[in-house]
Amino acid sequence: MATTLSEWIARNNLTNKDFASLIAPLMGRKVFSFRTVETWKRGEVMPRKKALEAIVAVTDGEVTYESFLKVPGIP
Repeated sequence: MATTLSEWIARNNLTNKDFASLIAPLMGRKVFSFRTVETWKRGEVMPRKKALEAIVAVTDGEVTYESFLKVPGIP
């Protein structure tokens, strides 16, 4: 079962801002919005392809596309 972004960030003792800093360079940016990370964690917005590729890379494949398809309350 895929790990959610929220689970991965918590397990690695990171803040949303820390995580945004990790993926920014992989997306060709100096900074990335931690608010966007928050919306991903809450399931409000699906990451775009480039962001998803950065997420998979930073998490060593623990967080994948499928991680964002989980619906709360449904196994």
